[in-house]
Amino acid sequence: MHMKVLTKVILMCLLLLYYSWLTPILSFPIVVGLGLDYDMFLLSRILAFREMGFSDKASVILGLYKSGQTVLLGGLIVAITFGGLMLSSLGKVEVNLH
Repeated sequence: MHMKVLTKVILMCLLLLYYSWLTPILSFPIVVGLGLDYDMFLLSRILAFREMGFSDKASVILGLYKSGQTVLLGGLIVAITFGGLMLSSLGKVEVNLH
């Protein structure tokens, strides 16, 4: 059991040394903002179906059915984009202010 944990810690350290460590820190607020945006979009769809007279359960099912694909594709695009940024060297760009 301890070897598995030790192996995971070593792999994470190697990944942090190889990949840009700055990208996850800078992209976290963007990902949280997009997540909240999609959450509000989904909840507004559910509320719209609830106001049309559907039950709570039916409203959730219809809201997920109508907007779930949009939220899923948006999340995949963000994951692919930030995964590519993490693999790139953009996080290591230095700024020369002189």
